[in-house]
Amino acid sequence: MKTTKALVTGLVLCGAILIGGTCLALQSGSSAGSIRKLAQRGASEHEMIAEVQRHEAPYALSAEEVIALHREKVPDAVIIAMLKHKR
Repeated sequence: MKTTKALVTGLVLCGAILIGGTCLALQSGSSAGSIRKLAQRGASEHEMIAEVQRHEAPYALSAEEVIALHREKVPDAVIIAMLKHKR
């Protein structure tokens, strides 16, 4: 009985952590939205870096978001600027 209760508690905690991580990823993903839009319309690397520099808050990119930005043809220099951006 104790083992079952501990297992259920562990699974609930793991689920909460996964859900929380997903929520965090969605929130930080919205901060990268302007960069995604610029990449989709074919903006230059210079334009995207300028947008990063204008951004008020730091970007909180997860590993999955970095991979997604790379797949969306966002230049590596822009992704690095996003990761380094502090405000």
